[in-house]
Amino acid sequence: VWTYQSLNAAANRLANALLARPPSEGATVVIVAEPEINTMIAVLGCFKAQIVFAVLDVSHSDSGLKALIENARAELIITDHSHRCRWDRIWDGYVMDMDAPDAGAVSTNPTIRPAAQQLAYLRYTSGSTGSPKGVMETEANIINAAIETLTWWEGLPDVRLGTLAQFWPTTTLVPLMAGLSVHPYWVRERGFAGVGPWLDAQGITVFALYTAGL
Repeated sequence: VWTYQSLNAAANRLANALLARPPSEGATVVIVAEPEINTMIAVLGCFKAQIVFAVLDVSHSDSGLKALIENARAELIITDHSHRCRWDRIWDGYVMDMDAPDAGAVSTNPTIRPAAQQLAYLRYTSGSTGSPKGVMETEANIINAAIETLTWWEGLPDVRLGTLAQFWPTTTLVPLMAGLSVHPYWVRERGFAGVGPWLDAQGITVFALYTAGL
């Protein structure tokens, strides 16, 4: 269980580490980790640092990941310890291991103000029509989505939002910005058959399915 305070502190540590070594103008940060708490922290940390990011699925082949990383013009990869060694054989750029002790130490909020029309992240399509295509999303898009989400649930008592754990900000960043209690279900590990019992066990009041993006 993560509180907003602990999540914010972890995201701040990552954001400040990124600001100490930011990518050059026009480049991005790519997040490649399991869709668990590290991915949530990485997404929130990049948003706080106003660094353009893309989240990629670890299930891609090495060649598929390399192609997407090149398409995104990535200069830095954020990953977790379980996937760190993978990058030694397919990429020679800078890799930040979120599980390493030096991944970031300063937990104060970065002193950066949001810029509404600034690009926030790249969302890659599933590639069903050929190869995945990057869709650009601005900070204004994320903020407006959070306001809409907050408006939907405003006044409802104790909203416990359940989602399928996925790899794009609609399932993580937007609900968190709206102040909801977010409960991702790790379908890859547990399978769809476990969704019903999990909903009951967690006391989920709203279950949201997001079907677009990777």
